Amino acid sequence: MRLLEFFLMWAKSLEEWLGSRNIVLKIGASPPDIPKPAVWVAIVSLDEESELILWETGEAEFACKHAGGEVVQEHHEIADISELGRLLSRLLMSIN
Repeated sequence: MRLLEFFLMWAKSLEEWLGSRNIVLKIGASPPDIPKPAVWVAIVSLDEESELILWETGEAEFACKHAGGEVVQEHHEIADISELGRLLSRLLMSIN
C-alpha cells in the first residue's frame, strides 16, 4: 500500500471518533496528476492544532501549536508505513 493511500485511510477512519470529542479533522489532497502529489491532515481542538503534510516522495512536514503557544515544526523523511505510523501516532497524541 502506498503511503498517501494509507495516510488517507487512517485519517478517514478517525473522522467520526474525533468529531464525537469536539475535535475537527480537516483532510486535503493535491490533484494526483501533479509531479509531487501530497495529502495533508489538520487536527484542531479548542486550544491546539496539529498538521501533517505528506508527499508521495516520503517527505513530511509535522507541525503543532500547543495551548501555551509553543510551536513545534519538524521535517521527516518517511521510508515505510511503520515510520508513518509512528508519526501519525504523534499527530494524534499532540491534541489533548
